[in-house]
Amino acid sequence: MIIGFNFKKLNIERKKPLIKGMKVAYNLDISNVQDEVFPLADKGQGVLTFDFDYSVVYNPDIAEIKMHGSINYLLPKDEAKKVLTLWSKTKKLPKNVSIPVINRILDKCNIKAMELEQDLSLPTHLPMPSVDVSGTKKDKDSDKHVG
Repeated sequence: MIIGFNFKKLNIERKKPLIKGMKVAYNLDISNVQDEVFPLADKGQGVLTFDFDYSVVYNPDIAEIKMHGSINYLLPKDEAKKVLTLWSKTKKLPKNVSIPVINRILDKCNIKAMELEQDLSLPTHLPMPSVDVSGTKKDKDSDKHVG
């Protein structure tokens, strides 16, 4: 169970004006996993801290967003030891831990990146929902309305 999330560093820089045909790429990296002393955890529970780096890059060298933070995950102490051992040997995480951790990081970082992009008048790195009124693309069920 995720019990904490913290940004430690946020950096955004717009270097050049926007250009047609620019490319936007984003990346997430879990850089470290460590055992955390957490006074509120029960004796049979362990807390792991996952450090992460998230970036959005507008190429060619137009703008960049970098975020560094950590997320705390509570799990049974024996499972925490197994996760830590696996990480130290292979730099991989079991799916039952990595999926909720990565999803929470993406949720928080994508929202924060969109806020920062808006502040610097950058296009969003993820496609936003939009309405097409041109009528050129017609869906089979477009005439149906539910709700």
